[in-house]
Formats: sequence, structure tokens, C-alpha cells
Amino acid sequence: MRRERIDYEYLLRHVLPLSRLAPQDRQALERVLLQGTSDEIEEAAHSAVEKLRLSGILRVLEDRELDGERLVRYSNVLDASILTIRVPSRRTEKGLVRIPTPLPYWSSKTPLPTVRKILSLGDRILTGDSQPLTGMNEVLELFLESTREILGADHGALVFAADTLDAFRCLEAISSPHPFDRALTETAVIGEKTLISIPDLQAYPGGQRLAGYRSLAVAPILSNEPPIRGAIEAWSRSPRFFTDEKLALLSLLAEQGSGLVQKAARLSKLVFFDPLTQVYNRSYFNVQVGNELARARREGEPLALVIADIDDFKHFNSRFGYAGGNEVLKAIAQILVRSVRPFDFVTRWGGEEFALVLTPPVTEQAARSICERLRAAVEATAFRMPDMAGVLRAAPLSLSIGAAMFPQDADSGEALWHSANCALLRGKERGKNRVIFVSEMN
Repeated sequence: MRRERIDYEYLLRHVLPLSRLAPQDRQALERVLLQGTSDEIEEAAHSAVEKLRLSGILRVLEDRELDGERLVRYSNVLDASILTIRVPSRRTEKGLVRIPTPLPYWSSKTPLPTVRKILSLGDRILTGDSQPLTGMNEVLELFLESTREILGADHGALVFAADTLDAFRCLEAISSPHPFDRALTETAVIGEKTLISIPDLQAYPGGQRLAGYRSLAVAPILSNEPPIRGAIEAWSRSPRFFTDEKLALLSLLAEQGSGLVQKAARLSKLVFFDPLTQVYNRSYFNVQVGNELARARREGEPLALVIADIDDFKHFNSRFGYAGGNEVLKAIAQILVRSVRPFDFVTRWGGEEFALVLTPPVTEQAARSICERLRAAVEATAFRMPDMAGVLRAAPLSLSIGAAMFPQDADSGEALWHSANCALLRGKERGKNRVIFVSEMN
């Protein structure tokens, strides 16, 4: 029998029967082979082997330890060839077990319907018609509940790295405020792409405990586009609940969760972005303003809701046409995005009206400075475009802005909108091209 040592790229390109994988899995592997690092290719190879094992194409012949490494020998049922893969071994220290992910093999008695349920989890969550898709948070909450149910765990939680929460403030609403050990999760789980298991929390000295829980497992959820770094915690009231089989199930679920983040982001872009201006749309505003208000209440910090309306836009359209109006809408949307803070968000409410949320903490004085910056930036922009006769002309534009503060002006999204709109109308009455806060109307 001829033996040949190969690398992981060769394994993927020439050895594994990738045609037997699902189309989305093959596409993901092609991207990794074209653009991935050697570590990413190795990780993808282990994942492909496991999926082929689950589908029955690869059959485990032997699983043994040799010189500190784990060797798993497979038989390909299609051509009877034999494949041996070296697998990094787990490490145990002070009651904590570290296992490289994804787990390439476990002695599984998991029923095939459960495996199929895991592999189709993303499609079932994203295409289910029981309720409409309302954003990445809801998708991830459904993923968390499905994971807890499949594992039979008593509790589950999502944890996101600090840089991810800075970039995606919406995730704060579903990120556990009290993770077991954020530093450990960021460095060991997310940073090293490992799964950690604590068989008995009473034997481990660190971390924040949930009363009555005895064992814990944490697996990474990672996405390159969008760049999200997080993890999923699974808790049980029973010690040593997370057997090798359950840890492997968690690893596979976390892998599905990573793909789900990417799919949810693509769908969110279709659902929540205005195609003309490329800023968020009214649907996103309705969802996210509730998230930000919940955070503001939780932290006891103020926020501002701002409505910006382009002055005399109907007259502008009559002079320069709807094509000119569309160009102006796109330009002003980008001016607004550049003029707010990175963690604020801009939405096109409809027509020539934009809604902005200046996220907490923001004082009225700071909010006023931001709004004045928005107004001045538009006023200072030298718009020039052809009129209806094709003659290039100057097209000066201005914004009227109304703003309301939470909680001093209103304590709900609907009441804030009404108050800010009243302030906007007052600004229009006073001559346009100005900023009015609700506090000025009393």
C-alpha cells in the first residue's frame, strides 16, 4: 500500500470528495482556498472532514493518541482509500479544558435527525415564516435558543468582544452583561479559536458564577464579513454535563452560528438599507431606536432623536428634476454620516427627511453641537448641477433640524419622534436652516 504525506490544501483540492458537500459549503471552501491563510485552510479542512463523516462518506477506523498528538484514521467509502489526520490534543489545567475548534471527530451516538437539524439551522432560522426578520439581534437570539435546545443545556448566553461592541452597538442588547470571564473568552476562546469546558465549576477558581449552575462550555463565533468576534456560553445545572459528544455538538453549532452571522448581515443589508442613499432605512430605525432606548434606560444615560429635513426640496425637484434630487439625497446622506459620531446612526425616514439617533451618553449641549455641525456642513456644500434646460447652475441647499432628548422631553420612541417633529416644524416656521430643540419651545 503506497503512503503519501500531504498538506491541508492538497487534501482539499485533490483528496476529499467535496462534490458531496452542500453547495454553500463548497463555495466557502473555494473562498478559503483562494484567500485564506494556512491556519484557515487547516481549519476548513478539519471542518470538511467532519461534515463528510456526518454524511457517511468518511468512516472512522481508528482514533488514538501518539506522542502527544491525536491521530484519526478514516476510510473513504466511495473508493476505499485510507486517510489519517493529525488532530491537536486538548489541554487540561486547573479544572478547565481547552480544545482546538472545530472539533474534527467524536465518538457520536447523536441521531441523524439531530445532525441534520444542526446543519440546516441557519436556513431554518433565516427562511422561517413564523415571524418577519427584524435584524441580526433576532436572528442571533433564535440561534441561541436553538443551541440551548439541541444541547439540552439549562441556559445559554452570547458574549461579544469589546471591539465588536464598539463597531456594532446593536449587539449590546443581546450580549450578556455579566459573562463568565470576559478576559478568558476574548483571549482563549475568541483569540485562540478554542472551545473551553469546565466540567465542575466548584473545582475552578475563577469566573462569575450563575447560582445553581455546575458546568459550562464556551465556543467561538467568528465572522470576517462583517467583522464580528464573539462566543456562545452553554450552562448546565449538572456537573460534567458537557461530554465529548455535547462539546462536539456545541463546536458544530458555533460553526453554524458563524455562518449565520454572515447570512444575517447580508439579509439585513437588503432589509434595512435604503438602496438610493446607502444609509439605514425606516425599518432599521424602528428596530434600533428601541434597542438604544433600552440601553439608555439600563445605563441611566440620555440620548437624542434628531429629524433633519431638506428645505424647499419640492421646489428643488421642480428646478433640477428628480435625477438631480436623487443625487442631492445621496450627497446629503453621506454628509450626515461623516458629521455624526461613529456610534450614532443615520436613517432615511422617507422623501427628503432623515432621522438620526445620537446614542447614549450624549448631553443636550453635545447633541446641539452635532446638529449645528450637520446644518453647517450642508449649508457650506457647493452643490452644482444641470437644471431642466441642461444649464449647469449653483444649487444652494439647507437643513432644518428638530431634536428631542430622552428622558427629559419624552420617554418612548413614539413620543420622542412626535416631540422632535414638533421642534422641526417650529424651525420651519422661524425661517428654516436652523436647529431647534424641544427645550427651546417652552
